[in-house]
Amino acid sequence: SSGVPTTHRFLAAIVSTIQNRGYVKKDNGLLQPEKLGVIINDLLVEAFSSYIDPSFTAVMEEGLDEIARGEKGWTPYLSDFYGPFEAAVAAYGQEDGKPQRMANWITDELFRLLYADGEGQDLRQIADTRVQPQQLAALVQMVDARQINANTGKKVLESMYESGDDPQTVVEREGLAMVSNTSVIDAAVQATFDSNPDELARYRSGEKKLFGFFMGQMMRATKGKADPQAARQRLQEMLDGS
Repeated sequence: SSGVPTTHRFLAAIVSTIQNRGYVKKDNGLLQPEKLGVIINDLLVEAFSSYIDPSFTAVMEEGLDEIARGEKGWTPYLSDFYGPFEAAVAAYGQEDGKPQRMANWITDELFRLLYADGEGQDLRQIADTRVQPQQLAALVQMVDARQINANTGKKVLESMYESGDDPQTVVEREGLAMVSNTSVIDAAVQATFDSNPDELARYRSGEKKLFGFFMGQMMRATKGKADPQAARQRLQEMLDGS
């Protein structure tokens, strides 16, 4: 029973946040999506469809429950994770928080693909994945070097999981290298302005929360390949008329 008030407070905080950000509005006691909210939702579904799938967390929770009930041992789960993790860290490096970053890629991204593959109930299948530790290390190094952004890195990993190809091969074949060229980013920003004149006028009239809307539209125009830092800077400058 103690968890119910906490859950209610958590949900209330979420509702307050999405209202403050202009994703929804309250109409006759009901929350109705705003245009910005629809766009943000579409982007989240497009980029994180596997996370939104309830089966991803459901399978993981089932496995942890089995361990808690004593029906399965924790040692196989730990060893199944540690072997690939150790090899990937050795290839990637151990300085400056790198083991933690590699752990995040394995548990968040590689395990997600294993579960989505339909046989994720047993993580021992990680030993049979086409993605080798050295390849995963090379992928994360490409993200660190800003050759690709993190979201693109997840897409590259999906292709690696299916094909077994090196990340460099996937990036070159699918044209996924990060776009840092200012002229390309400027063109994408201007196209976004041209397609959304009403939102541009509202932003320049003081509705600054629309920045997220323009950022999302611009990233969509570049198919998610724009350097986020460079894109954010140029978007801000062009919104401000500089």
